Amino acid sequence: MINLTVAQPDDRLKLSFVRDRAAMDVDLIVEAAASPAGPWEVAAVSQAGGQFLPQTGYLIEEDRVDGRVVIADKEVVFNPVLMRRFLRLTATLRE
Repeated sequence: MINLTVAQPDDRLKLSFVRDRAAMDVDLIVEAAASPAGPWEVAAVSQAGGQFLPQTGYLIEEDRVDGRVVIADKEVVFNPVLMRRFLRLTATLRE
């Protein structure tokens, strides 16, 4: 299951999901943007089941036991009507 929320108290858009750390044939990339048309910026990357590595300003909570991952956008959404943010998760099979 994938969830997308704006969480208090920091008002950052957060993407949460559960992943299988044993899936070493998959790379996961989380990206962020101010528009669905982009440009998209890499927020965090996990290669071959490894730990997520955040880019500057992005926050990550990762539970190594149950596979739960929460990635928070670096931008604070003060007014969701005026400021739009988007997060996406891409999974790619390794060759």
